[in-house]
Amino acid sequence: VTGRAAAAQLLGDARVLRMVPVGGVDGPSDERQANIMARRWHNGVQGQPLPPTLSGGVYSNTYLSWLQGRGLYTFTNQPTIAVFDTGVDHGLDPHFFSFHPDIANGVVGNLDITVTPPVAGWANPANAEDRSTHGTNVIGTIIGSGLNLGRSPTNTFASGQGIDPLATVLSIKRWKHNATTSSCSINVTSDPLNNMEIGHDRARTGVLGATATIANHSWNFSGDDGGIGWTAYEELANRFEALVRDASSTLPSAQPMTIVFAAGNNGTSGAGTIGRPANAKNVVTAGAVDSYHPGAQNTCGAADPIDGPFTVSAFSGRGPAFGVGSENQLHNRRIKPDVVAPGWRVEGPRREELPLPLGSPCPVGPCGSGSVTIPGPPVYAYGRGTSFAAPAVSGALALKSKQLRSGQPLAHPPSLQSGISAPMPTLLKAALIATAQSLGPVNAQGVVSCTGGDCRPSNQSGWGLVDLDRLTDPATGAYVINESVSFSGAGQSWTTPNLKPADPSKDVLIALVWNDIPIGVANEALQRDLDLSMVQHFGPYLAEYSFGNNFWENVANVDNGYSYGYEWNGFPIFPVSDRVNNVEAIFLPPGKLVPPPLYAGQPATFRLTVSTFAHAVNAVYPQQAFSIYAWNVQCVATNANSTCAP
Repeated sequence: VTGRAAAAQLLGDARVLRMVPVGGVDGPSDERQANIMARRWHNGVQGQPLPPTLSGGVYSNTYLSWLQGRGLYTFTNQPTIAVFDTGVDHGLDPHFFSFHPDIANGVVGNLDITVTPPVAGWANPANAEDRSTHGTNVIGTIIGSGLNLGRSPTNTFASGQGIDPLATVLSIKRWKHNATTSSCSINVTSDPLNNMEIGHDRARTGVLGATATIANHSWNFSGDDGGIGWTAYEELANRFEALVRDASSTLPSAQPMTIVFAAGNNGTSGAGTIGRPANAKNVVTAGAVDSYHPGAQNTCGAADPIDGPFTVSAFSGRGPAFGVGSENQLHNRRIKPDVVAPGWRVEGPRREELPLPLGSPCPVGPCGSGSVTIPGPPVYAYGRGTSFAAPAVSGALALKSKQLRSGQPLAHPPSLQSGISAPMPTLLKAALIATAQSLGPVNAQGVVSCTGGDCRPSNQSGWGLVDLDRLTDPATGAYVINESVSFSGAGQSWTTPNLKPADPSKDVLIALVWNDIPIGVANEALQRDLDLSMVQHFGPYLAEYSFGNNFWENVANVDNGYSYGYEWNGFPIFPVSDRVNNVEAIFLPPGKLVPPPLYAGQPATFRLTVSTFAHAVNAVYPQQAFSIYAWNVQCVATNANSTCAP
């Protein structure tokens, strides 16, 4: 038989135990999210027009082959991500599959924190099973293996493809789902804050079967709660500041954890729409850009902008998260989100049985919204929202963590080329920010041009679109500090050895990140404030200075995405000071570090200095460490490691 009506009649027959999809009807080809982030659109060649139809072929080979070429498709040094969501489709309800095949090998443990005390294990469906499909889709966005289930063999763009398909996941059930009302809730009889901390502790300490160093939270508050505004910085955000620094309440030593939050889906309400606790300073906040599915039809009838991977999605939560000043005064406004990733029409695994009538095109998504089915067998669903941008960011961080632990070619100091055993959250965040791609107007050839646009940093796109190509680039040097330097009070400073561009034809992109300290009463102002500066000396009376977060945009009102250069010739320099962000960056275009004609022939060397402006005293955290990721930067004396060591 064929047709949905006939299928419905068969399912109503008591003699039919189960209906299994056979063959397949191709929906829109996928791998879109991964390939956009890997900068592989229009066959990876900048300047070529974006293909007008699906048949145009956005890329020439698979995302997996790209991972293999980067040496990242390996189980070696593979991290674990804790996903705090609606659970996972484990097959505890009557299912054909136990796990969805695209994630079957990656989910290694679970914990239900919607009950008190939290419960681990798969024995009770209520404690593990995903009744929504949201959690299953989010997990697949990170670790989906791209099996292309039910699709035609000619579909070369694999459905169900995750960003880091060999990573492992711990499913932490944070939400309950009511299949009747399509709503989500937490157990109000428990203390959700304490249970949230228990969830992080057990995920981080390995008692659930693996040790997670990254946590993904595709949720936040989108309405007032007990009189607390949904964008307010309050106790929950303050607790996440602490969890990034130390996710364990049971181990004596600090167990830092990189925590990713979705920015929220209230961007249509304008600026300042980052839902709490995604406005926490120390977390990585992920906004969304549109995907790229030219010619695809919207299955739910609503407006579906899917032709602009360089456009921030209308729903994506906007900054600033804190601060005052006009739009271009970014040094006075906390930049959130931190980065953006594709979050519209993200295809991933869905729960096998959804609480909807057969043939419904719009199954229940995150707490009742946000996902739609795709044509073909009921194996995959589209995700829409920052919920599906966040796991893409988590997957990118997992790839970078694996690369740093395995050894990053051309890293400096050279001692780091053999690997960093424990990349800190500040280093991973700095690497993500430094290598992100600025968004701006796109010309007819599909090339982004920032001049006159809202370039990074931006309160819409943060520090830019996650760029997997640049983030994991093995051929370009990077100077790295992984919290190996710290301060004990205000007025202290540290300076690098002489550095230079690894490739003068490329940008120099530098990010300084530190984790602020939590305080007893929630306070969104910085408690610890560091400053970043760069100096290039050309002679005894001439030098060029750049300062963290001193961009042309907020110094000269020219939005080009690059840092403003201050020329010193014996007179004082007065840079603008950033006192609200715990991220400071210096971005320089190619050729910027070339000496002027008067000093031609001198090396294009420079030094970075980190200094502490404010240092709130705290007995738990007496020292303030920081990380630096400087892309396309290397030590001058590459053969003398002692001169490059921090």
